[in-house]
Amino acid sequence: MDRLLPDGYRLDSQQWLLPVVVLALLVILPAAVGYLRRFSWWSLVALLLKTVAVCAVAFCVLQPTRRSERPTPGANLLALVVDNSQSMQIQPSGDARSRFERIAGALETSAPWQVRLGQDFDLRRYAFDRSVRSLEDFSSLAAEGTGSNLSSAITTIQNRFASRPVGGMLLFSDGISTDALSKLPPSEFPIYPVVDDALQAVQDVVLTAGSATVSSFELAPAALEATI
Repeated sequence: MDRLLPDGYRLDSQQWLLPVVVLALLVILPAAVGYLRRFSWWSLVALLLKTVAVCAVAFCVLQPTRRSERPTPGANLLALVVDNSQSMQIQPSGDARSRFERIAGALETSAPWQVRLGQDFDLRRYAFDRSVRSLEDFSSLAAEGTGSNLSSAITTIQNRFASRPVGGMLLFSDGISTDALSKLPPSEFPIYPVVDDALQAVQDVVLTAGSATVSSFELAPAALEATI
C-alpha cells in the first residue's frame, strides 16, 4: 500500500487496511442502494457527501503520516577556513577596504549565517598562512601571515577529519597559494570557496617558484631566480 502513496508518506495502521475497507463498503453500499431507489439530484449529492465522509474517516483510522529524514543537529562537522596571509591586505580597485576587511563582518561569530549553521552543524574554525591552526573565533586575525600554504592547509584539515562525518568546508581565500595546488589530493567532502566579486578586478602577481645559487666569483656572488 505504501507504494501507492507519495514519497515520504506511509500508513501507520496498515494492518487495519482490510477491515477498514470492508466496513466502509458495508456503510456505503446499503446507502447507495437506498438513495438510488428514490433517485434524484439531491439523493445523488447526499450519496456523494456520505461517501466522502466515510472515506475520510477510514483514511484517518489508517493514520497516514509523513516522515522525513534530517541529520541530528551537531552530528556533522563544518569547517570554516580563513586565509590569514598578507595578500588578503590588497585593496580592490576603487575600494578603500582590503580583501580581509571586506569579509571581516561575515567572520564574526554573531553573524546570522554562522548562528544558523551552528544550529545544524558542529562548526570548526581554522586560519592558515604558513601553517594551519584551530581557533575559537576569527577576532584575532589581521591578515599578517608571510605565506599562503592553501594546499597544505586543506590536506591537514582533511587528515584531521578523516573517518568523521563532515558536511563540507567554507573557504575564505583569494585563491593565491604559495604551495603546489596540483599536489592536492581529492577531497572526501565538498569545499565551497567564498569568492568576493570585487576581486575579479584586482591585478595581482604570484611567485610560483624560486631558487637561489651562490657563485665563488666576487662580481656575482649570488643569483636569484623566480617564476612569476
